[in-house]
Amino acid sequence: MNSGDRPDDSRTRRFHALFDSAADAIFLQTMEGRVLEANREACERYGYSVEEFRGLDPNEILAPEFRVPFPGRIESVKREKRAVFESVHVARDGRRLPIEANVQLVEFDGEPALLAVCRDISARKQAQAQLQLLEHSIEHSPDPVFWIEPNGSISYTNLAATEILGYSREELLGMRIWEIDPAFGPVSVWRDRWKVLAESGPISVETDYHTRDGRIVPVEVHGRVLQTDGREFIIAVIRDITRRKLVEKEARDTEQRLRTVIDHAPLVLWAIDLDGNFTFSEGSGLRALGLKPGQVVGASIYDVYAGSPRVIEDARRALAGESFRSASSVEGKSYDSHWAPLLDEGGAIVGAIGVAIDVTEQAQLEALLHHSQKMEAVGQ
Repeated sequence: MNSGDRPDDSRTRRFHALFDSAADAIFLQTMEGRVLEANREACERYGYSVEEFRGLDPNEILAPEFRVPFPGRIESVKREKRAVFESVHVARDGRRLPIEANVQLVEFDGEPALLAVCRDISARKQAQAQLQLLEHSIEHSPDPVFWIEPNGSISYTNLAATEILGYSREELLGMRIWEIDPAFGPVSVWRDRWKVLAESGPISVETDYHTRDGRIVPVEVHGRVLQTDGREFIIAVIRDITRRKLVEKEARDTEQRLRTVIDHAPLVLWAIDLDGNFTFSEGSGLRALGLKPGQVVGASIYDVYAGSPRVIEDARRALAGESFRSASSVEGKSYDSHWAPLLDEGGAIVGAIGVAIDVTEQAQLEALLHHSQKMEAVGQ
């Protein structure tokens, strides 16, 4: 310290050094909110110099929605000597600055004043907004979501779960999972399931949920064990697959009906690729040709039916893009065939398909009738 320095001057310099090195914006204000002093961080963050701060009306740095509560907060500081609250300030360039203000009643030049330490909480607000968005997304997800405790009790559920199962949220909370899915109970079974899930990681299973009114809803469950803050629970996302199951059943029924037709009607169905190789060959009509379903898959139609020029010609026409009906004869059998090109999603030809019905008996009857009519004409 120089001989001319006074202790008060030294303390003042130290105070200003601390004041300007703070990471938070700090304001010294009158009891009406006018700025007396502002540190370096405040000037940089808000875009004003200290002199400009001093000339501002207090409301100029407050967002409009926070101007009305300000006088009441001043009164609170007067009573309690201190107040902590959140607000939004406005920088010189119009940027909104979410802050947490820690305001204390102090004495400055013998008069009461306010010392406000304003912490930037933009990151916190952004995280809160993201969390709220996540919570809203889960709450309003079209799929039911459950949080399940290690003892099997449901500790959270969203709106979709109440809509599908018919229980209120209050009823579901605290219920054991096996009360709506018996496959996961009783307790001993649940413990084993939990252990497997904890060791194996995420799972996806199909099961049946039981609703409040006794209906059974087929569902697909995607679940995994999560740990947070020393707490362990299962998060399960449920997909109602009632419609899928109906579609699958319809597909099975249609396939069964088609299989019945294929197995009993004198049909031959086939598909070939661009090279003429069979990719599909089915139908009970194959027996008349000495073939079994699937036997010629992988073989070339040009080799299998080398002795039937009409079949070879028809295959080439279909692969060229023509759809048509054709009569042909193979191994002494007569067939009425329908050919068409096979197209991919873009409309390009990738092969040909066909179906043929054995009309040998019909052809023989027609020939016999024709012969009979001819003989009658000769007799006349």
